Amino acid sequence: MKNVGDLMQRLQKMMPAHIKPAFKTGEELLAWQKEQGAIRSALSNVKIGR
Repeated sequence: MKNVGDLMQRLQKMMPAHIKPAFKTGEELLAWQKEQGAIRSALSNVKIGR
């Protein structure tokens, strides 16, 4: 597995036919991860009073 695209293809091969992935491309997954990281960072800064 060399990149996220390869990972997505491998996961889709293992998924049952009735399961629809939330992300169709590696780029969508990476964008979501980046967004979630920003949200978590903002929340942790609020919790510790930064």
